[in-house]
Amino acid sequence: MTSGTLVAVVDRDELPALIHRLADRLGTLSLTRLAARVEGYESRAKAAHAAAGRLAELAQGVEERSGSAPPDWRPLPWIGDAFVTDQLAVVGTDLSRALQHVADDTLVWTRAGRRTAADVLDAAVAEVRRAKDLVG
Repeated sequence: MTSGTLVAVVDRDELPALIHRLADRLGTLSLTRLAARVEGYESRAKAAHAAAGRLAELAQGVEERSGSAPPDWRPLPWIGDAFVTDQLAVVGTDLSRALQHVADDTLVWTRAGRRTAADVLDAAVAEVRRAKDLVG
């Protein structure tokens, strides 16, 4: 099932580039701007943390893909506005690296069950784009 014949909708290099741009943008914001409310979240930092949490979950699903049952999902801890940029960069890098080691058609765990690595890549890119739109 992991023949590598499927092609991802998104280029694999796009995810790390998007994460880098989002982290750079977050890093330029003052703590006051990070704490400002955005649509659907009490702050930009909380929106970025939610995205980082979803990326961390996707990374865990890729890393624990060989398990016969879904992983024991680990939440990304909230450690404060000032650290959300680093959290996003780290979990984004973890996910990007994990995806580099699997074929697009490899089945990995998600909260919705098994999905292909290509689906996870597409979901991750969409998540980072949404966060970028919210952060501004």
